[in-house]
Amino acid sequence: MGSSLYGLAADGTLASRLGLVAAAIASVSYAASFLLARRPAATAARPTTLTALFVLAAAAHGVALLPEWLAGAVFYFGFAHAISWMVWLAALIWLVERGPASATAGKTPDAVRHWLLVASAAPLLPLVFPGVVQLSAQSWIFRLHILLAMAAYSTFAIAALQGLVMQAQERALHVPRSGLIQWLGNPSLMELDRQLARTMALGLGLLVLTLASGVAVNRALGHAWLVLDHKTVFTLLTTALGGVFWAGRLLRGWRGGVAARCAVLGLGLLLLSYVGSRFVTEVLLARAA
Repeated sequence: MGSSLYGLAADGTLASRLGLVAAAIASVSYAASFLLARRPAATAARPTTLTALFVLAAAAHGVALLPEWLAGAVFYFGFAHAISWMVWLAALIWLVERGPASATAGKTPDAVRHWLLVASAAPLLPLVFPGVVQLSAQSWIFRLHILLAMAAYSTFAIAALQGLVMQAQERALHVPRSGLIQWLGNPSLMELDRQLARTMALGLGLLVLTLASGVAVNRALGHAWLVLDHKTVFTLLTTALGGVFWAGRLLRGWRGGVAARCAVLGLGLLLLSYVGSRFVTEVLLARAA
């Protein structure tokens, strides 16, 4: 029997148990972060506790994901695995973008709390949906292509979160007196806009690299340079959207709500390109059969 995610081989080796324990720790830590973030008073009193939980979750999640990916063993990569990778890479990007000390500072917006709730399920999701797409002994360029795609998905997920947070903070400007008090400690709207622009630029660059590595994979397999399947079409659409966003930002000064909507739309297109289609194949059609 080949190994599945986290090295959960049938022989119950130490690596298998370590992967399962790490996934469980990540799930519990994300869940604890979500529960703590729901209590603003507790978060304000113990900001380092939330930061420590979030860092622990990201570290444990990486321990669960990376060993098998680097080992070159046979494993499965379905929609649940993609979500798990997206959540972990998004956590890393969030920590790098804002820094560990400020990643959980200030009011925790509803969008981020909801993301933490999704994140709590992500590490263990592949155990419920092991996937049917088997990757075995693929070349390094193939694995790099998958990793770049997951990084692009994660970057657009962070951009969407940043856009939603920016819109929520902007709406608070119109609430008399106490509207902005609850946002003290968070980045200003101008800083959020700059963060969103940087994240969108990173996402666009990763999409270009994803397409380029996809061409290399196609050529290595003897296929055409560009295979216009649904994954490629949605990726091209998202890349075009990123280009339009930057053209609008440079020429028309697009910011605020327009930038946020572009980020959310880009994430939606990318989810349709792989996660959505694999979910339909692995879950809906499998149950119908």
